[in-house]
Amino acid sequence: MLAGGAAALLGTLGVRVLFARVLEPAEVGLLLLAVALVSATGGLAGLGVSLASTRRIAEQRAEGDEVAARRTGRTALAIGAGGGLAATTGLWLAAPQLALWLAEPADRALFESLLCSVTPVALALASGIAALGVSRGFGKVAARALLRDAGGGLARVTFVALAVAWGGAVGSLALGFTTGVVVAEGLFVASALALVLRREGGDPHFDRELPRLLAPFSGLEVLNQFQTWADVVILGLLAAPEQVGFYALARGLARGLEMVQGSASHSYLPAATAARLADSGAGFAPLYQRTRLLVLALLWAPLCLFLLAPSWASRLLFGSAYGPVAEILSWLAFAMLVESALGYKDQALMALGRESAVLRAKLVTACCGVVLLLGLAPELGARGAAMAVLGAQLAKSSLLSFLLAREAGIHPLRHDLAVPTGPLLVLGLAAWVAARWLPLQGLALPALALAVGGAGSLWLLQRARRPRDLRT
Repeated sequence: MLAGGAAALLGTLGVRVLFARVLEPAEVGLLLLAVALVSATGGLAGLGVSLASTRRIAEQRAEGDEVAARRTGRTALAIGAGGGLAATTGLWLAAPQLALWLAEPADRALFESLLCSVTPVALALASGIAALGVSRGFGKVAARALLRDAGGGLARVTFVALAVAWGGAVGSLALGFTTGVVVAEGLFVASALALVLRREGGDPHFDRELPRLLAPFSGLEVLNQFQTWADVVILGLLAAPEQVGFYALARGLARGLEMVQGSASHSYLPAATAARLADSGAGFAPLYQRTRLLVLALLWAPLCLFLLAPSWASRLLFGSAYGPVAEILSWLAFAMLVESALGYKDQALMALGRESAVLRAKLVTACCGVVLLLGLAPELGARGAAMAVLGAQLAKSSLLSFLLAREAGIHPLRHDLAVPTGPLLVLGLAAWVAARWLPLQGLALPALALAVGGAGSLWLLQRARRPRDLRT
């Protein structure tokens, strides 16, 4: 899973580097705005079936009912495919109206064309998200690691690179990106189908209970997709395409790290559900701590680079024309550091059966994020959007921390910010101050980031492998 997540990160990074090296900032902005809109719609079309099926299949398998688990898996895949098909059709029909958001006629025509080119991504993503729930529920990792993460990254880069070789027009790059997503998600869905197609005698085709469970999970999926993609879409309404391009490139790097984070926690929700049901829940808090330390260890090094040497990283990846990406990237890295340091509180609460509380908390913080975005983006552009993301993340982490402390006795100071996380954050803050105030030149900043990031990641990994050292 970790190797697959790393490959997905490289794929996301490679695609955006190709976009930046071939296209103008305004073209990058319009293309990534179309990708954000289609990706969000595809995620919404999944109707929360991924989270709902993960927990339901985990519970059924914990009780030894494999037949019921396969039935739930078939139902989840059917819901994902149906929702994705409806989303793709709706986007294609609505493309001319959606293009009217943009001020310039030339931008409208190009955006409409790009949006029509990437609409199949909605069907692919909705089906793939449903397959992800099946894969997690059955405890399978190879298909996701090889097909969806590594294969998806490789497919997107390969087809976009072929589009570049074909001439590098923005429409060709959009079709290359779409082809890569459809191929990878299609193979992943086929692997999930292989898990659930076998039926026993008298076994119904579908699980009638699963659709009744979707309501809170659908709300959570709406908020998850909103928090992932709404900043790009709303910024597209408030700022010039160039600003959207700068922001979307930085957001893409953060999104790549989120893919690594998701891969590392692939088995967390079903494992936490099982831990809740076993031994009176004694293993719940240690599992939470180990998962949090593992994921923070994986993200610490790149986050240090983006916080300590963002200008060097953005110039290396995208070129001098994309200098504004650096400041945006540093704000987004700070937001992601807050999220990873405070752990998987939403999934922990869902494992405890408290998805309704998570839904309310995320609804409140999503509203907070929109207010901040509407207040900051018109004046500050892409930088304001990144600051709004940080503000919303601080609010979400604080509220979820309070809920998990109340439900399971997992407190931020005792479980999240104790050794080794707290001292490491202090070290990172000291390095950040040094990077701002000392006359460091050339490769000194990247070297400082590598030293702090590498040492911190090794320390976190060591502590994650020694559960007896964790305070519970």
